This record gives sequence, C-alpha cells and structure tokens, in this order.
Amino acid sequence: MKHIFLAVALLFSAHLARSAPLGAVVQTWHFDPHTSTVTVTIVNTSQKDITAFNLSLKITYQSGVSEYQLSRDLLNNAVFLERYKGTPNEQSIRQQVGPVAIPVGGSYDEKIPVQPDFKDFEAVLDVVAFSDKTAEATNAAALGRLVAQRKATALSIQKAVEIIDGVLADSTVSNPHGEAATKVQKRLDAWKATVHYDVVDMDEGELIVIGRDLKNVPAARGSRSEAEYLKTYIDMKEKERATWADQAQLVTGRQP
Repeated sequence: MKHIFLAVALLFSAHLARSAPLGAVVQTWHFDPHTSTVTVTIVNTSQKDITAFNLSLKITYQSGVSEYQLSRDLLNNAVFLERYKGTPNEQSIRQQVGPVAIPVGGSYDEKIPVQPDFKDFEAVLDVVAFSDKTAEATNAAALGRLVAQRKATALSIQKAVEIIDGVLADSTVSNPHGEAATKVQKRLDAWKATVHYDVVDMDEGELIVIGRDLKNVPAARGSRSEAEYLKTYIDMKEKERATWADQAQLVTGRQP
C-alpha cells in the first residue's frame, strides 16, 4: 500500500507541475463581433515583471479549426522607448507604443483578429520570460524561438554597426550615411538570398529600420558633422545590442 500511495502521490505532483501557472495566467477572453477581434487578458501572478510570452491558440470557426502560436516580446517596446528617455516627447511616445512589460500583479490585453464566422477560442500560455532573465516554459520550441530572435536582433545590430564603423574609417567616402545605408541593404539582400532552414540568425526588420535611419540622417548643422551624428547613432545602437544580448541569456525553469 505504501508503494501504491507513493506512486499516486508522484503522479499527482507531476500533474500539478505541468498544470500550475507559469508565473502568469490567461484570466479571460472576450469576442467582439463588431470588430471580429478576440481580446485575451493575461495577468502576471509572479513576483517579477514579464517581458515576453507565448500563446498556443486554437480558434474554432464554423468552417473549421485554426491552430497557431502567438509570441509577444515587450522588450521591443522597452528598447525603442529608451531612445526617448528624458526627452519632452517621452510620455506621449510611451502612450503610443504601449507597455514595456507586464508588471507584478498587472495585466496585459492581447488583441487577436479572427474570422467573422468565429465560434470558440482556446489559449494556452506556455512560455513566460521575466525581466531578471529567467523563464518558465512548457513549450521548449517556442522558448527557443524567443531566445534565437533576441540573439538575432543583437547580431543584426552588431553587423550594422561594423558596417557604419567601416564607412566612417574610410576617408574617401564623401557621403557616409548614404554609403552605410547602401551597404546595410546589401548585407540584408545577401542574407535573404541564402537558405536558412528556419534558423533565426538575423533580424530582417532590425536591418530595415537601421537602413531607414541611415537614409534619414539629418544634414550637418553648425559644429556637428555627419560623422559625429553617426557616432552618436552607433553608441545608441550599441546600448540596444547589449540589451538584446543580455536578455537573450534566459535561465529556464520548467520544461516539458
């Protein structure tokens, strides 16, 4: 009987480990037929801020079932808003961009567009990443994608900074921002021309944004040269790279 009791206890403990919340819960969801949108409310039940999460979704329609995953990395907001920290526009931009994390005890609404013939909805929260670089997950693949994406963003910034540094070091270049933008685009084109087999090793969106930033470098004014502006831009991007690289070093807890 002791062995039977122990076996049952172990099974019960294992079930609790799998079903217990990962530091957050899907509290509720609401379907708005006027906008064909489902709003999922996620509540942070942990003692630390949440920077990213993954939802495995199952949406039932009259015409069939759709299953996919939705990942949200709020670190994107945090990195972007850091550019405006201490500026007069900081508060208004913060309101436009949205939260940089889900605070302890706080909630976050994820809006998901659905088809008009919506019937039912299921959402499983299976990855949660925290601001202290810890994470809990029952979906190892989704957690791996989150880590890979953060590393890819850091690597993309590093490559772009190397390009800008190289252009600034070339005294024959008369238009540094234009030359750097062209080379960043060539780097992106070369990456897109190769097969990656679903490996996340570069952030296309990050390179596109950097290329656009370089094209929009303002004309030199007063004593501030274009080279000085680009050096300031490099410093900013290096801080962003360091943040992405640091937050990619997630120490995981629960795994399937």
